[in-house]
Amino acid sequence: PGASDTIVFTVTRYDAGTYEAAVDGLSGSFTVTAATFPWWAVALGAGLGTLLVAATTTDVLLLRRRRATG
Repeated sequence: PGASDTIVFTVTRYDAGTYEAAVDGLSGSFTVTAATFPWWAVALGAGLGTLLVAATTTDVLLLRRRRATG
């Protein structure tokens, strides 16, 4: 009794508010005060999409060149 410990976990919701949590029969609540949007995921998707378009365009141009010369 009277002991405390720090627990770190990740929340996958982006809505601000108060949430209830229960772990091994113990319960409590936490409050999300500021939601953040995963902009890194948007940047990653845009970068991969650009890479895919560039690779496909290069392949098409090389295929046309090979057909024209040979």
